[in-house]
Amino acid sequence: PFIIDSISLHRDAVSKLFFWTTGIEYDHPDLAANYDAKASYNFNSRSHNDPHRGNSHDPYPNRADTINTHGTRCAGVTAASADNNECGAGVACDAHVGGIRMLDGPVDDGVEAGSLGFNRNHIDIYSCSWGPDDDGKTYDGPGPLTKLAMREGALLGRHGLGSIYVWAAGNGGRNDGCNFDG
Repeated sequence: PFIIDSISLHRDAVSKLFFWTTGIEYDHPDLAANYDAKASYNFNSRSHNDPHRGNSHDPYPNRADTINTHGTRCAGVTAASADNNECGAGVACDAHVGGIRMLDGPVDDGVEAGSLGFNRNHIDIYSCSWGPDDDGKTYDGPGPLTKLAMREGALLGRHGLGSIYVWAAGNGGRNDGCNFDG
């Protein structure tokens, strides 16, 4: 997911972005200048297969699986810094970017809730660019801990202004029915 303090195409707007996905490559030339460690966490750090095992604040993706570039790509579209001699600039090119790594390990209600409630007074908008694989017919949604985390974030996040949660539609595969995702 990503979090944005304010969405703007203007260079004078400073934003915070948080990507809730497979992690982000915070040393990528497009993201390094804007990386915000306070908006980042690794909920998969307890996995035995994690090369960053034990470092819960390191959201770097496990590059053993090529799908784990997704978070970096989403972060780049939004917050790639301008004037860095790389390809282009993100829509909010001066935004600070963080990432939650939680999708390339076991995911349960507790992991989702922890991710959606992480540092809620520092992160403004949680952009969740993922969705469950589904058949377009089966209804599924957030568990009780995740619902509570989102409720508390919406009511108490951003020092009482409320956290904003944004989800992608259609990331569940060819037969995705996003109306069934909760």
